[in-house]
Amino acid sequence: MCGLQQRMIVNCSIEAATAMLAALLEERGRLAIRPHLMVPRLGIEMSLRRDVVVSAARLAGAKSWHVVWSPADGGTFPCFDGSLHFTPDEGSPETAALTLDGSYALSERAAADPVDRALAHRIEMATARALLGELRGGLERASRRQALEA
Repeated sequence: MCGLQQRMIVNCSIEAATAMLAALLEERGRLAIRPHLMVPRLGIEMSLRRDVVVSAARLAGAKSWHVVWSPADGGTFPCFDGSLHFTPDEGSPETAALTLDGSYALSERAAADPVDRALAHRIEMATARALLGELRGGLERASRRQALEA
């Protein structure tokens, strides 16, 4: 198991973000994410199409969600298991930090090869950033719609 943690600032309050995230995650149970990652030492950016099935369930009595993802086609990419939660952003009460924290399992082959292990880590980090970016975009759009309706 390899650890992974990513954090992204969302331009809406924790209360608003928490209320909107449940609906957003329910609406988008299956995501097609296109992470971008740099290939070390080559200095090129690659676009990687990786269809991932993401599911999230709100933890009882908590402002966090249990999140898992795996390749839609059952391929060799790692599977992730972790949590998603909001914390206050020190910069403003109108922003919140969305944090994804958990771990992913490598295949035996990838775990044995340092190059495969490093590439898998880059792919998982890029997938996490892409997922958080997608969620942030959805939350911020919903927040703007609510502000316009008020």
